[in-house]
Amino acid sequence: MTHGPDSAEGLVPGAKGRLRGSTAIITGAGRGLGRGVAIAMAMEGARLWVCDQTVEELDKTVSLIEAAGGRVEHRRFDLSSHEACEEFARDVIANTDRVDCLVNNAGVLPRTPFAEVSRQEWDSTLAVNLTATFVLCQRVLPRMEAHGGSLINMSSRAGVAGFAKQTSYCASKFAVEGFTRALATELPEGVSANTVTPGMRIKPTNLTEAEERALSTEEREWRDPIHIAPAFIYLSMARGRPNGFRFDAQRLTETIRRHGYTMPAETAESIAE
Repeated sequence: MTHGPDSAEGLVPGAKGRLRGSTAIITGAGRGLGRGVAIAMAMEGARLWVCDQTVEELDKTVSLIEAAGGRVEHRRFDLSSHEACEEFARDVIANTDRVDCLVNNAGVLPRTPFAEVSRQEWDSTLAVNLTATFVLCQRVLPRMEAHGGSLINMSSRAGVAGFAKQTSYCASKFAVEGFTRALATELPEGVSANTVTPGMRIKPTNLTEAEERALSTEEREWRDPIHIAPAFIYLSMARGRPNGFRFDAQRLTETIRRHGYTMPAETAESIAE
């Protein structure tokens, strides 16, 4: 069992400023995987733009990063709103001269029997998990064309397999997989697009910190996502390769620990799913 960090310092052993001078966008950074990836990238020197819908959780992520000397801009909005996503993208583009990495991490996971899935649930799930990914990729891509960049779209086991009471979630993640592979065929030289699945049990996507505290110890048996952050750091530095692959973050992290961050793209591609 793990709990969220109270300090960002010391959480990223071996951090060496690999992302110094770069700018990264991370959605859904208020908790869980998004927070872990944001902390790791900040400790590697990236300037961050993070967003989430829950004020208290987003504020905690920002305070952890700033307390450790990281640079971060944050915006609170609902990613199910197409207009809000467009506004966020315009805000980033207007205030930075480059975007090196986009991590589309935000997601919602409703658990509803198919016969009871409402149109509102269906639409909002696809809006957050799929449409927001499309909007942000399309808007930031021009900022990557001159110097290269990396688009990282979060998937899960639900992107390749079906699960009961998760029809809208599975549909959105299968779509993210297809979208990313198609996008990869159209990218300019030096830009990569890949999907990532955690590869280990982490806190459920839409479980808030308040909901987590209400669970029993046995129900909170998951690992801190900071342990798989190296996979995201490696992929954030990808410039054209690997491209169009699906990665298990835990397996990729273990490979990085054996071969280092400078391992060739072929090595990463050899363990892709």
